Amino acid sequence: MSRMQQFHLELQQNIVFNIFNLNFISMKRIFTLLVVVTALWSCKKDDENFVQKVEHSITVTYGVDYGDAPIAEATVLLVNQQTSEKYNFKTDANGKVMAVVPAGTYSIQASKTLTAKEMEAISGQNIEASFNGSETNKEIKLDNNVPTIIATVSGRVGNLVIKQIYYQASHIKTAANYRDQFFEIYNNSNETIYLDGLCFAQITGVNSVSSSNHGKDEYLPNGQYNWSVAQGITQGAAANTDYVYSDEILMFPGSGKEYPLEAGKSVIVAQNAINHKNPLTVTNANGKKHTYEVTTPELTVDLSKAHFEAYYTPYVKRTLPTDVENPNVPNMILAYHSTGNRDMIFDTFGRDGFAIFRATQDQIKAWSSAPLPTVNPKNIKDDTHRHKQIPVNIIIDGVNLQHYEDADAIPHRVPDAIDAGHVKGIGHFSSKSAVRKIKITLPNGRKVYQDTNNSTNDFNPNETPDVSAIQ
Repeated sequence: MSRMQQFHLELQQNIVFNIFNLNFISMKRIFTLLVVVTALWSCKKDDENFVQKVEHSITVTYGVDYGDAPIAEATVLLVNQQTSEKYNFKTDANGKVMAVVPAGTYSIQASKTLTAKEMEAISGQNIEASFNGSETNKEIKLDNNVPTIIATVSGRVGNLVIKQIYYQASHIKTAANYRDQFFEIYNNSNETIYLDGLCFAQITGVNSVSSSNHGKDEYLPNGQYNWSVAQGITQGAAANTDYVYSDEILMFPGSGKEYPLEAGKSVIVAQNAINHKNPLTVTNANGKKHTYEVTTPELTVDLSKAHFEAYYTPYVKRTLPTDVENPNVPNMILAYHSTGNRDMIFDTFGRDGFAIFRATQDQIKAWSSAPLPTVNPKNIKDDTHRHKQIPVNIIIDGVNLQHYEDADAIPHRVPDAIDAGHVKGIGHFSSKSAVRKIKITLPNGRKVYQDTNNSTNDFNPNETPDVSAIQ
């Protein structure tokens, strides 16, 4: 090899080495830069996902009737309305809980069941009792961490209970839609009770909670309607505590002793007392026939033998074609109706509440009624929807429903003294029913259903509809 060739070879090797060295350095720099960027991005992601935990003070008492004495060993349930996470606690000897939870908006329930002996010690009454209290839309944040005080109330335990509410309904296209909704009343006592004159009311309340309503006179701090400012309401603050409101009240027929309900028996009231597993052919307002096919009959129920049905056609101006009458089933009386509903239709999302009580049609007529508090008095007309004022002290049993999405939770419509909890299903048109839990089965086979005035504890919210009472 000549000197010139050797020179060129060494030059090429140096160039290749330098290029490789430069590329290696550049690759190192690029790799280092990628590591730094990835670390920074990870930190940012961690910051975004990190939610600070807050230590929140909760005090649970027996309420003003018992001197606000603290409740030891009360069960406290917090549900985060953004994440649906649940947190369970027990109060200490002073009725307190220091709940450490992620910052957010919560619904809070507190409950305590006393044995007859325990109840006698605090009240002199030798009876079993349940104390319940709740709060919804509670902000728990570092900059908004006002302690929660829940003054529970001891509700009455009625002889009649709402045993079942089938409100979620079935598939819109392949089953019966909302047409197969029903409720069931059970005699939880040991003696015959007559249903004549018993009323079933859908309770009015907000369907959503908006931060823009905070501070408005028409709403309470928890987002529920403030009925004390509704036109025609004169009870002041008691309008929100001593009454509930309804624009739809159904009443069992009978003159007093026509419809006995034996101990341990129940009745089913259907929206439509037909076999919903079969296709339904109706005549529309224009005179044309339409058939609702049912391709998944297993998703719905046969209510053709229901004990009663809600037939609205005689009471409404615009009838609903699917509101068909079964001549073999007694009709409920529509004792009050001031809504656009043309049948007994429950909210399939769970934005509802119900109560049973006794009243005559004359009593219902005499009760005050009012438009929603949000209605401008200048816009009130003769046909404005009005809501009957029902005294809480006559309510035998009541149940709150709740939206199936925690983020869309609404304030309770039925007061804590009647129901401090709620039923929350898995979703509308899911073919699931809320069924009350059995407390005990007596030696004679009669079932006694749980009634602690807290539906969260008392119901299984997503059961297969039970129509055994009519089979």
